[in-house]
Amino acid sequence: MKIRKRTTIASLAGAALVLTAVMWEGTQSPEASSDPVQPAAEQELVLLQAHPFQLAVPELHTWRAEQATYDRGQLLVLQADPASLLPHQSYDPVIYVGAQTVERVNTGAESGYLVAILPGEVELSEAPIFFGDPELPERVTAVVAADQLALARAAGARATDSARVMALTRDPVTLADGSELRVFASHLIEEFSPGEGDLISGLRAPRLQLR
Repeated sequence: MKIRKRTTIASLAGAALVLTAVMWEGTQSPEASSDPVQPAAEQELVLLQAHPFQLAVPELHTWRAEQATYDRGQLLVLQADPASLLPHQSYDPVIYVGAQTVERVNTGAESGYLVAILPGEVELSEAPIFFGDPELPERVTAVVAADQLALARAAGARATDSARVMALTRDPVTLADGSELRVFASHLIEEFSPGEGDLISGLRAPRLQLR
């Protein structure tokens, strides 16, 4: 099954945002195709905490087409309208920080608090945090990400103020690998979205070592 999506956003200062179309081809069920997705620029993501990390063993960024590895980044705690974080049967809006996609660790659909992995070195005071078009993150290329950032800036997206970024940034942590990173993330989820108990337990479950 092939799915083709076309979304057009027009935004000028003082003008209304228009989301003209999302087109689907294939055998999507009526439930999936009619599942509503809020227009990206009408949603808002607020930075609450940033936890810089470094990994001894690099991790693969699977939420990006290039599948690049990273050994540092930031764990972000974001706040949003819970409805905007609700998973859909169709594609969900991709979350970007600047021109980088983030990996959602939890859903935050009940609490409105999302913990996400931001790979690499991204300056938060220069990179807007925003919802992009609905898509599979693993299909997002550098060209797509750059286009999404340009659209977001045109729609009024702005980076978090540098003084606020400094106030919200916690001490850096050094971790062994991606598994330890997700265990660390589980404590943030427990603090901000404790209702996701099954996910928290799953993130903390011992990983089998294959030999």
